[in-house]
Amino acid sequence: MVKFNPVYNAIILGILLSAAEKIGINPVLIGRQTSRLLAPLLDSLFKRFIGKTLSLNNGNLLEDIKKIVKTGEISDPEKLELTFSGNCVTLKLADCMYLDMANYGKTLGHDCCPMCIAGVFMTGVLSSLDTGEVLNFKVENKENNCIVKFAILEK
Repeated sequence: MVKFNPVYNAIILGILLSAAEKIGINPVLIGRQTSRLLAPLLDSLFKRFIGKTLSLNNGNLLEDIKKIVKTGEISDPEKLELTFSGNCVTLKLADCMYLDMANYGKTLGHDCCPMCIAGVFMTGVLSSLDTGEVLNFKVENKENNCIVKFAILEK
């Protein structure tokens, strides 16, 4: 099977998101809608990739997400951090698979990726865990590290 070059993936996805933004479609809104479509699919995906569904109650949420990150080769699972504080959730990633898109996004005037794929995925996770609605998320990128902050409207 042919493997897709991640740089090409970054350019294609980045330019599509930037084009959507140029015609007035905010990438964050695309991400929010994408996460709503993703959330109902996550239980079956988690069962497939880590053998169980995620839960806030079992105390292993971070370890389960690290397994997903490792299986999907999304970022370095050992450097992954997830913190909950009031109505804010913070996800810290190192060596994200989309760093090429972050760097390309910077050439288009963005601070990082035009739309953070890890942010969209985590928005879906938070929705599927029924923690509340993600109102927005912001991403900071510094070299190989990304910090994604989610503003949550708690239920």
